[in-house]
Amino acid sequence: MNYAMRVSSTLIAFLIATCIGFHTAIHAQTVSERQQRILIYFVIDTSGSMKERGTDKPLTEKLLEFVDAQDETQVAVRIVFFNDDTFGRGAWDRLGSTEKREFKAHVTRFFKPTGNTRLFDTLALVEEECRSLARSFQQIHIYVFSDGDNNRGQIKSWAELDRSYGALKREQPESFVTLIALGEYHPTDRPPDYVVVKSAPTPSDIVIAIPPKAVFYVSPTSAKVGQQVSFAKIDSGGPWKTLQWTFGDGTGDAGKPLAMHAYGSPGTYTVALSATGPGGTAAATSSVVVSFEPPLVVGFRTVPDRKLIVGDTISLIETCSGDPTAFKWSVNGKPFSDQRSPDFCFNTPGRYEFSLEASRGTEAKQTALTLQAYLPPPNAQFLLSADHGDVGDKIQVTWSRADAAATSSWTVNGVSVSDAADSFAWIIPSAGVFEIVHVAETEGGVARYAAKVFGTDPGLAVARFSVDREKGRAPLMVSFTDKSEGRVASYAWDFGDGSRSDLRNPRHEYAREGIYTPRLEVTTVTGRKSVNAESIIINVIAPAKPLPAWVIPLLIFALLLALWIFVCVPLLTAKARKKAELMTLDLGGGDSRSLAGCLLGRFSSFKRIFLPVIEACLGMGSAGGSVDVPGATEACIAMLSPKGDGSCRIKASTQISVGTDTYEKGADLTQYPPVSTKIKATSGGELTLTIEDDTAPLI
Repeated sequence: MNYAMRVSSTLIAFLIATCIGFHTAIHAQTVSERQQRILIYFVIDTSGSMKERGTDKPLTEKLLEFVDAQDETQVAVRIVFFNDDTFGRGAWDRLGSTEKREFKAHVTRFFKPTGNTRLFDTLALVEEECRSLARSFQQIHIYVFSDGDNNRGQIKSWAELDRSYGALKREQPESFVTLIALGEYHPTDRPPDYVVVKSAPTPSDIVIAIPPKAVFYVSPTSAKVGQQVSFAKIDSGGPWKTLQWTFGDGTGDAGKPLAMHAYGSPGTYTVALSATGPGGTAAATSSVVVSFEPPLVVGFRTVPDRKLIVGDTISLIETCSGDPTAFKWSVNGKPFSDQRSPDFCFNTPGRYEFSLEASRGTEAKQTALTLQAYLPPPNAQFLLSADHGDVGDKIQVTWSRADAAATSSWTVNGVSVSDAADSFAWIIPSAGVFEIVHVAETEGGVARYAAKVFGTDPGLAVARFSVDREKGRAPLMVSFTDKSEGRVASYAWDFGDGSRSDLRNPRHEYAREGIYTPRLEVTTVTGRKSVNAESIIINVIAPAKPLPAWVIPLLIFALLLALWIFVCVPLLTAKARKKAELMTLDLGGGDSRSLAGCLLGRFSSFKRIFLPVIEACLGMGSAGGSVDVPGATEACIAMLSPKGDGSCRIKASTQISVGTDTYEKGADLTQYPPVSTKIKATSGGELTLTIEDDTAPLI
């Protein structure tokens, strides 16, 4: 009996602690780097048809009804109106009673239908503005109210808005666009999928509702078998009507923002929550790891994790594991809270030691963390009696000190003002622009504020100018822009190439290459002159020169010559070599003729150009080539040049005489000089000289 009572008491205590923990954890989530707030942006069509169809007054009532129902801090509102142009922008970052009255007055003032519809250009501006605000809000909802197609502006279709909306979606994934089509309006140009189109044929059909969010908190995310796991929907987003929990083990629950479930076996389970409300449906999932009882580990973290200032509130988020059932918080040794994750506000500066003791049954462990709270940074903003004046005028500088411990320093154009107090008079020393900078510092931080004072001299001007380009090829056109200060009456330009101008912003063309230094002299209304002190150099490069006329013909000739040498010559050479190998010469009885002459006579077209080629062919003739010499004819073989390496041989078909020597049939004549040797047959009949080559035959 006692055991059962202890178990029941423990379970009740756990449920109470879990509910409190959920509340504090949900609150801790609001103190994060991205504020858990919603931005509602109303884009209102005020074209003439809105009044003609009687839509303006019902829509005004719906807008005011929606704003009146919102929480003071959770929702921020922006509004813009459009017809032929975009106008009537308004912004409220909180919705207290004063802001709600201001919103009503703003809508009444600007919601006066007239003109045409400039929807797409207005929506592009809104999406760009929302992109700059993306990091300040958890969700951004753009509501467009229109009763007709876009017929004004530069942007003509929804497709042209894809780029701007894509940039917004990257900065803030939870961005939504809803088009409320009023009356009988149906968009001719079908909006893309990211635009939710809702028809409102009658004023009663106009519904302005924030989509719900299905974000929920799980405690603990690591549980043991049989342990109760709590699931709590975080109160964010729009209102919901139905909730559906799925615990991942085949069971679920419906209609409750807080659900409890115990798993019967270890494993990893995916928990899903679906929320449905007037603004739509949202879904989210999370995981729960179920195992046997883990060891007890105590820890916590603070949100926000930054330098703390007096007045800041932090959330102490326990990060324990091992399923502790009780928590004891203390600060500087004094008990503070027994909640799972309490809040704490720093009221005074100093050191704060936070301690957490977590227990599970009879087991308890403790951990501590020390934080420092500082005074807030001072306000460095000051007031000037005037932001401009003539030389010698006094400018009164006034700073209202809020913290006596704050230190401050003053500079004018980077030069320290040593005798400056919280308030002092400063005299404009000369003409020009002077930046007065004030830096105030406390332990809580440093603040800086700057303001500019413009000093003028009625009789003095400062000549300055700029150019749109400083380098280029001739002819180079340069635009000169006057940047002079003072009351200038006339201008005198010297462009550095002998040309001049008296215009304020002239244009000049430099026709030739060179380095030019333009000069500007200005004259004030009192006759005083000033010349630009900063030189600007114009570098004009020579124009690109065309290729000489003879280059192209030379390249064509070189190409044809290369074609002749490397293609035609090898082909003709091979042809000549083939003919030399297969020919037989009949010199006729009793003649004494040069063998080379006969060859050249037969191939008369190659006499001049290809003589060396024929010599080479004869010098490497393949077996089968022959010269027939009948009777006692002598033949000169002056052009016959064997290799001399033993691979090429010259043989006679009968007994012959060479000079004073006699050789039998088939004798090798290769060793004799080819220039003047005479060969003749010693007996009648046909003489055949055969060239034999052991190497591979010619191609």
